[in-house]
Amino acid sequence: MTYLEIFGAHEREEIDAYIIAPSCIYGIGDGPVKRASQQIPLMINTSFKYKQAVYVGKGTNVWNNVHISDLVKLYDLVYIHATSVRDGKSPRPKKFENFYLGSVGEYAWGDIAKHLGPLLHREGLANTPEARSITADEMNSPAVATNSRSLAERSRSLGWSPAAKDVYNTLQEDLDAVLGSPK
Repeated sequence: MTYLEIFGAHEREEIDAYIIAPSCIYGIGDGPVKRASQQIPLMINTSFKYKQAVYVGKGTNVWNNVHISDLVKLYDLVYIHATSVRDGKSPRPKKFENFYLGSVGEYAWGDIAKHLGPLLHREGLANTPEARSITADEMNSPAVATNSRSLAERSRSLGWSPAAKDVYNTLQEDLDAVLGSPK
């Protein structure tokens, strides 16, 4: 089922639907299952292959990001809002008004790689602290060669106030998680 089909069913009042679309999730979750995200661990694992931190192309492509703990807070707020609507305390959202973006800051992938380089080198996992460019095919994920930008205004209108550390201050945690030894 696509987003449009979900929105249509919501508009016809067949279902109550709320969609949260996070940007690049970073940080380590504190739940019992999958704790690491996808994109940054992918970059770390690809860097192991090249013995150097890597990025795609010029590294200028930009993505928004959100820390997992801030994203959990957004899910809580959307749930509270949805139950308020269900209980008749808030008006039913119109088509697309039930779509929430989870994004806080933004970064260029090349900057992430340049911050990862010294961490990898210090751990003996890279031959140099410098980052280098590779192709999207070499990264094995074309997504990290794209731009993904958004504004989470509707999410903030619910009172969402992200407060977690920025992405650069969590890279060591991501590296530790990939290595299987969270500190």
